[in-house]
Amino acid sequence: AKKVVVTTHFPFYDKDRFYTKLFPHRSYVLGLHLKSEVPEGLYFSIDGERNSIRNQGLYGKKILLVGGGTEKVGEDADTYKYYKKVEEYAKQRFEIEKIEYHWFTQDNRTPDRVPYIGKMANTKNVYVATGFGGWGMTTSAVSAMIISDLIAKRINVWTALFDPSRSGLSHALKSYMSENAKTVKHVLGKRVQRHPFELPTGFEPGEGKIINLRGRKIAVYKDKKGKIFAVSPVCTHMGCTVNWNATEKTWDCPCHGSRYNYDGKVIHGPALYDLKKEDI
Repeated sequence: AKKVVVTTHFPFYDKDRFYTKLFPHRSYVLGLHLKSEVPEGLYFSIDGERNSIRNQGLYGKKILLVGGGTEKVGEDADTYKYYKKVEEYAKQRFEIEKIEYHWFTQDNRTPDRVPYIGKMANTKNVYVATGFGGWGMTTSAVSAMIISDLIAKRINVWTALFDPSRSGLSHALKSYMSENAKTVKHVLGKRVQRHPFELPTGFEPGEGKIINLRGRKIAVYKDKKGKIFAVSPVCTHMGCTVNWNATEKTWDCPCHGSRYNYDGKVIHGPALYDLKKEDI
């Protein structure tokens, strides 16, 4: 290909070290049936919880989508409480008949909250669009215009603003340093943390833990039928230690947002490879 455009959420081809300047966060959404009429419009709060409200057509009717939360990926095993927080927010404002759906979205933010759109640094013919921070439906259209203009060698006045290699981020330095400090903490802290010795037979069905077995750390999950799944807890992206997500039954990396199924299969980048199987 003469030109390659990478739009894979977190770039699977990373010549610009995006893992140092993209920070994964989650927000949680409930799909609600109301006792009253579903309001029109889209609303977004400007407080710290970043709650949102909008309607959605479904089988000839309308449901209300209520979202919220700014949780850092992989830092909390109990993600169920974030859904409850969104539910409480909705109950304070609407009479809920039924909660029909629930899910979370994982998005990457940049230090200055402006996405990276344009030519990827240290490449000859690769373009990238990432770091939308939850604003994908609008920013994807911006990306299409900017990147198509760059490829066709047309002038686009927005190119410098969204340039992935842009400088002048001094106002966002605090955010950049804070997020990367968290990553370093996870890398170093997890390596020296002692885990209690626990045999997999002591697990409750549906429970996952990281255990210390014969001097090795192992990520173990026991399904509802009693079958044991054992994998390495070392993320295949950059070696951070994954944490158990009890609600989604996944192993999540707190450093860069990679996620693995309970059996170690990668389901979300930037990791490209599954967790190593362990024999216990």
